[in-house]
This record gives sequence, structure tokens and C-alpha cells, in this order.
Amino acid sequence: MPRRIEGWEASLAELEQAQDAVTAARERRLVPKLARRPDRPLAITGARLFDAEAGAVRPNMSVLIEGDRIQAVAPDGELTVPEGTEVLDAAGRTLLPGLWDMHVHLGDSDGMLHLAAGVTAVRDLANDTDKLLELKRKYEAGVTLVAGTDSLAGFALHRELELYVDAGIPAPRVLQIATWEAARVARRGDQLGSIAPGKLADLVLVDGAPDQSIRDIRRIDWVMQNGTIYRPEALYQALGVS
Repeated sequence: MPRRIEGWEASLAELEQAQDAVTAARERRLVPKLARRPDRPLAITGARLFDAEAGAVRPNMSVLIEGDRIQAVAPDGELTVPEGTEVLDAAGRTLLPGLWDMHVHLGDSDGMLHLAAGVTAVRDLANDTDKLLELKRKYEAGVTLVAGTDSLAGFALHRELELYVDAGIPAPRVLQIATWEAARVARRGDQLGSIAPGKLADLVLVDGAPDQSIRDIRRIDWVMQNGTIYRPEALYQALGVS
């Protein structure tokens, strides 16, 4: 039986403070290595753009980003691209707004886990759709649903979205729930939740078609938050996740 050590309780607050300081310092060292902030405008071309407000995919679309904002959205060939703009060819991959998890309790390294999974915004708001049948009844009754996991950062949201589809909710509607609906419920729809001019550049590029097969949501190529690009493989490697 393990030996129980007593008498350390009085130092708990001091130990937690020291741990928080070490964690914060580690994240400050990691961020410059894991993030890429374009130093000029960025044009994403050839994307299957998910229109979260309409719940539909628009093929062959281009998006112009400068700093932390989306400047323009237009069909390929119709976007005015400033001289010197970096061009990133999406090559038919799906471009989503950043995902939301509406029920989290943030801990050490959760931020990087969320980003690696395409989650760019979180909120501590409980989700009471515990059973698939109850979830389906709520959906069919017109109840506003939000995706909230209260579980392992990042990974759990993907599984929750898959369960929504298993419950009978169409995949495009599920993507709406995890993007536009969440931003609207959080009263951030003017800044987040869809890909539109003037909004913050929170985007997810998926190597697949999650509007057709929701499991493709796991195939994330890169994530952009406030105009800064992150690669999931680099984030996972820094966290020791293989």
C-alpha cells in the first residue's frame, strides 16, 4: 500500500502558484515555435468554403486575410489580390469557421489541444443533451443546440459532433451548431462563427468534406486563430501526443 505523506497541505497554494508560473513560461517559449503569423496579406484560394450561416458549402472560393481580420470573400478569379500577397492554395479542401466548444474547464495545455482540434473559441456553458434520443427530440422540436463536451480538450468535440450525426442530425447542420449557432448563442456572431468580411480570422482547413462525412473533421491540415496559423502535428508533438 502506498505510503501517505502528510504535512504538505500548508504549502499547496505556493506549489500551485509555482506550477502555474512554470506552465506559463513554457507556453511563452512554445508559442513562437508553433505559430506562424503572416507578415503580409494572405489569400486562400480554391477552397470548399462552408457558409455557416446558410449551412451549405460554396466550392471554388477565395478568402483574403490581413492581420487578424477577413477582408474579402469571393469566388476564385473574382477576388482582388493586392500585390505581394501570400497565396495559399486550398486545393479543394474544406474551409470552416473556427469550431466552438461551449462547455469546458480549461487546464494546463488545454489551449493547445483545443487549437490542434480546430477549436478556436470556448465557453463554460453546460450541454444537457446526454442521450442521443433526447438530442434528436430537441433538434426536431426546434430547440437551439450547442456543442459542449466538458471532457478532454479538442478530441472530445470531434466525437460529440459524430454522435450528433448518429442521432440523425445532418452533417451540415452539425457544423452550423459548432460554428455559427455557438457564436450566436455566445453573442459573438458579429465577430465570429462564419467566414465573412470584417470578422476575425478564425478558420480551419480540413483535408476532406465534413459536410458529407462528419468524421473528416478529424483531418485538420491547419488552424488559424486571429490570423495566426497553427499546425496540429506541431502542437501535438510539443505536448507529447503521438
